[in-house]
Amino acid sequence: MKATKALIALIIIGIILAVFPLIAPELFYVDFMLLLFMYAIIASGWNILAGYTGYPSFGHAAFFGIGAYTTAILMINYGISPFITAPLAGLMASGFALLIGYPTLRLKGAYFAITTLSFGFVMEILFLNLEPITGGAQGISLPLPPWDIVTSKTIFYYAFLVVLAISTYTTYRLERSKLGLALRCIRDDELASESVGVPTTKLKMISFLLSAFFPGVAGGLYSYYATYIDPPTVFAATISMYAIVMTIFGGGGTVLGPVIGTAILFTVAQATRYTFTIPGIDLMVFSALAIFVIIFMPEGIVGKLRKKFKVRLP
Repeated sequence: MKATKALIALIIIGIILAVFPLIAPELFYVDFMLLLFMYAIIASGWNILAGYTGYPSFGHAAFFGIGAYTTAILMINYGISPFITAPLAGLMASGFALLIGYPTLRLKGAYFAITTLSFGFVMEILFLNLEPITGGAQGISLPLPPWDIVTSKTIFYYAFLVVLAISTYTTYRLERSKLGLALRCIRDDELASESVGVPTTKLKMISFLLSAFFPGVAGGLYSYYATYIDPPTVFAATISMYAIVMTIFGGGGTVLGPVIGTAILFTVAQATRYTFTIPGIDLMVFSALAIFVIIFMPEGIVGKLRKKFKVRLP
């Protein structure tokens, strides 16, 4: 019965999201929702590595930026549609994760976090200096979409929604697979997992690659949506910070935690920004909410709901 109710609720939510661009009172709300989807995708990717495997990365902005530049360069030089290159952007981000994964994943705890924090800074400096390819500090301007603004934002809305649905479903399947069980074992006690024959190095690498893929896809779509990118924007440390805070807020190591955390925090931050004229007030409120949850609900909103109402939220 509970499973049936949950399925019905998901179907209703899916229908509402599917028709939202058609019933939204203003285009602003469509724009708001697609950006919310984008951050939820990044958070979901981060959750695979940190929430399930126990390796908190501070450098997922690097994967987002690599995805953004992959799409931008392919479109500018070869005229390939970003809706085709977005998966390639994800693969490129995973390729970078493969390159840095083996030495990085040998580190643990704060050492791993500090090392990954440098990823975004290093990539930003690198892309600033690769001016013939990346445009350097001037960035890259992409061609405007060939549709009117309403159609354009609607198309990107559905594109981000589809990617979010795929990333959430991937996490759902991962949680219920042998791989997901092994990753949680690594998170809880890596040495014990190795002692019983779990191939921790291989599985951590798989988690890292999968975790990088979805932020890369999101970056690929974002570059064409924004029509202009530069290294300080797409490699900004705030992208990684948002993913971390939103996931912890909603509940790390859960399927819906990153989505719920993003929906609440992004909405609060944007509402605060447009309500008050105090510079940085949105970040202050965002941070205050995050600190409150981390102190009083360290298991996140999903974990709290599980305990309080005895529900099996994924």
